Amino acid sequence: NDGSGYQALHVFSSQRATNGYGPAGGLALSGNTLYGTTSGGGKFGSGTVFKLDTSGSNFMVLKSFSAYGTEIVNGFYNYTNSDGMGPEGSLLLSGDTLYGTTFEGGTNGGGGTVYSINTNGNNFTVLHSFSAPVYDTNVNSATYGAFTNIGGGGTRAGVTLVGHTLFGTTPYGGTYGSGTLFAIILPSPPWLNLAPMGGNFTASLAVV
Repeated sequence: NDGSGYQALHVFSSQRATNGYGPAGGLALSGNTLYGTTSGGGKFGSGTVFKLDTSGSNFMVLKSFSAYGTEIVNGFYNYTNSDGMGPEGSLLLSGDTLYGTTFEGGTNGGGGTVYSINTNGNNFTVLHSFSAPVYDTNVNSATYGAFTNIGGGGTRAGVTLVGHTLFGTTPYGGTYGSGTLFAIILPSPPWLNLAPMGGNFTASLAVV
C-alpha cells in the first residue's frame, strides 16, 4: 500500500491469443485464487473467463465464449452467438458460482447476456439474453433517434446479488434508449424436509 513491490502476475500475449486479451473488469477473490474475464481472445475470439493464483501461477481459462456471427437485426449488424461475447464487467463470486455479463452476443439479437459458471469451469448457464435494439426516430426527434427495446442491452458492468436476485444495469435500450436497471430472480436452492412417520422420519428435497 506504499506503492512498492509492483509485480505483473500474468501478461496476455496478443489479440488472437487463446488465453484471452483485454481484461476490462476487476477480479473476484476466493482464498488465494483470482477470477476474471477478458473482453477478447480465447479459442473463438469472443472473450474468456479465467483464474490464477495470487502468486501469478496456475493460470487457467475456465470458459472461452463461442464464435459469433454477423446477423442483420432491425436493419443493423449485430453479433450473435449462443452464450455471449465481450465480457467487460467484473465477476461476482457467491459460494462456488461466478456471475457475469457480456457486452454483445446471445441468442436474442446480440444485446449481450447475463451468465453463471462454477469456479471449476463447469455448469455454464446463460441466465438472460438481452434483445436487439430498434432504432426509433420517434423517441427524441425526427432528426435523430435512440436504440430502444424492452430490457436494455450492452451491459459493461457486473451484477449485484441480494438473496436470490441479481441486479444490474445496461447503458442503452429500454423504452427511451437511455438504459435500464434490471433484476433476475434465481432459483432457490433445494431444502431438506423431514417429516415423522411412525417411529421413523421421511426425508424429501423441495425446490422453490
